[in-house]
Amino acid sequence: MRKWLSLLPGLPLAALIAYALLLCVQAWQPPAAHELTPVAAPVRMAALPAADTEGLVELNRADAAQLMSLPGIGEKTAAAILALREELGGFHYREELLQVHGLGVGKLNAIYDLIYIEEP
Repeated sequence: MRKWLSLLPGLPLAALIAYALLLCVQAWQPPAAHELTPVAAPVRMAALPAADTEGLVELNRADAAQLMSLPGIGEKTAAAILALREELGGFHYREELLQVHGLGVGKLNAIYDLIYIEEP
């Protein structure tokens, strides 16, 4: 053991760190399938009463003009939303809008309370 330790002072610190990392990576095992925690799907929204939907945009029926009335939604984004709606056969969750290029979490948060979905 002392012979091995006597080699350490001659090795660069970066080499020792790299070797230690290599040992850690080789020892790591991915968790078994039964150890994984399932990720919950977004909760489906119940249909809102008609009085609660006044002034809101229904994503499965809205045209480009209605979508562009939402803050931060321009002509290109509205067209992309309509294309995605056609591709999906209608929206089921508001979070599906995150698949639209250029519509991120911040923009979705800004319009989240202004939109709703009725099943297609």
